[in-house]
Amino acid sequence: STGGESLKCKVGVGFINKEINCEGNWDTLKNTLKEKTGFGNVTNLDFGSMFTKVISQGASRKKRQTEGETTTAATSTTQDPDSKYYCLTHKIAGVKIRTCAPQSALKFAKPLESYCEEKEDGTKNCACDTDLCN
Repeated sequence: STGGESLKCKVGVGFINKEINCEGNWDTLKNTLKEKTGFGNVTNLDFGSMFTKVISQGASRKKRQTEGETTTAATSTTQDPDSKYYCLTHKIAGVKIRTCAPQSALKFAKPLESYCEEKEDGTKNCACDTDLCN
């Protein structure tokens, strides 16, 4: 998906979820998600710590690239981390919470197509960037 397009994600808890277009301002979208689903917990997740492994991998990879090589990135494929949205699945104690968030809230160093991470406490978080992938 590219820059200004919206991403359609399932948002809700368990079997109760709705299809929502995730786009635009994150604060505005958080309010919309709460209103449309009636669940505050779809926006109360600690998005910044959901994907700690990919964040640390991205940071070390970026450092290596800076030290060893200078490549010119194609600016046409780069997009604003605030407008690049991901559909998310957060599974804890057998309950699945579906929502969405921008790349900037997730602290991804670079855009990913699909990624899952399991925590030591059994929590599983997944992010993907195609319509209704969660």
